[in-house]
Amino acid sequence: MLLWPLLLLLLLLLPTLALLMQQRSQDARLSWLAGLQHRVAWGALVWAATWQRWRLEQSTLHVHESQQQALRWCLQGAQRPHCSFTGVLGLNLQPEQPYGLYLLPPGAPFIELLPVKEGTQEEAASTLLLTEAQQGKEYELVLTDHASLTRCRLGDVVRVVGVYNQCPVVRFIYRLGQTLSVRGEDIGEDLFSEALGRAVGQWPGAKLLDHGCVESSILDSSAGSAPHYEVFVALRGLRNLSEENRDKLDHCLQEASPRYKSLRFWGSVGPARVHLVGQGAFRALRAALAACPSSPFPPAMPRVLRHRHLAQCLQERVVS
Repeated sequence: MLLWPLLLLLLLLLPTLALLMQQRSQDARLSWLAGLQHRVAWGALVWAATWQRWRLEQSTLHVHESQQQALRWCLQGAQRPHCSFTGVLGLNLQPEQPYGLYLLPPGAPFIELLPVKEGTQEEAASTLLLTEAQQGKEYELVLTDHASLTRCRLGDVVRVVGVYNQCPVVRFIYRLGQTLSVRGEDIGEDLFSEALGRAVGQWPGAKLLDHGCVESSILDSSAGSAPHYEVFVALRGLRNLSEENRDKLDHCLQEASPRYKSLRFWGSVGPARVHLVGQGAFRALRAALAACPSSPFPPAMPRVLRHRHLAQCLQERVVS
């Protein structure tokens, strides 16, 4: 007697059980397909990375041949205006660092190095190829544009700090023509950056991410006071700047420049004013640079700002 109710219950449950089995089978197939897609995508990425690493190794092991080929590409690009190249100027070997080390690859665009004479910006007799770079020396980057074969001095000065295979590894030091001068003191970007680095080193826990400076007359901030420098810094590890920290930059500038120290002593130049900007301030500055009609592409990042709207871009984002 109990057998019939059990059979009837089983008959009623069979469609539901069949549906569940079908759903499980379909989920398994979908899961297997998703896993297959993931493995294929991962394999493709690994293959692409391996291929690019192999190309980098080959080009940096045979720099002379690679640069000859890059020059041929530039010549072909000038004949075919619609031909485009993928524009790598430097590979960041330490992306986690704010001022990283860069490998200068021998591919397109064609890169040359112009020796920078100490204490002057005069052009040297001739440029050098990548294999001729000497460790510890400073050079200005010279770029040959493939579209018009224009040989352009970028103004970026690098110091060779190492070698990767046969290619120089460099650190960007400063840009030529970037000077601060409110009373004829002419403090270059390299001297200013070194002074700022020493000052930040005295700020407990602070790490300098980016910086820019402007003469007070551009921002009209010297009314009622002596002309001075307005300095904007992006930091990691420090949210507020004390007056003691701000004063350390001015002391470091006086130590670096006797002329500046003399002007400060006589009151002809006021103390440098340091401002901490919020996250994204320099990203906004780069966007404003890119929007300028006269700006080169990619836009050069100036440390000394000459235009009010660019300086205001940082001034509006001051947090301390």
